[in-house]
Amino acid sequence: MLHVVAYSDAWHQELQFMRPTLVRRFTERLGRSVVTNVRITVDRSERPDAVEPEGGTATVRSIQLSAEELAHIEAAAACADPELSQSIRRALVREAQLRNWRLRHGGRPCSRCGVPFRGDTAVCPACQTDGRAV
Repeated sequence: MLHVVAYSDAWHQELQFMRPTLVRRFTERLGRSVVTNVRITVDRSERPDAVEPEGGTATVRSIQLSAEELAHIEAAAACADPELSQSIRRALVREAQLRNWRLRHGGRPCSRCGVPFRGDTAVCPACQTDGRAV
């Protein structure tokens, strides 16, 4: 399952319409059914530009990933299409850096999905709206 966070209702609706196409195109480009479903949530509070420190993108991108994190990213990005592989790798590195930044700056992992968030509950807002919260 691919989890996509939309930062507005408009993007959420657009991506909902695109779900079948996204799944089909991932299968075509990867040569196998890696993405079988797309979960789309809206989270206006977690916009990348809203959670990054004063140094902005440069601060987040300066975070070094562990060898284990990089190995997982390489395994996930492996596919026959070099352009797609590079795009996946770039997105996963950026997401891992942002995750590490959030954990270092007061975020804690959701007990359901593991995504770092700030709040007083055990689960993140996306899992709460998904109805998966306990």
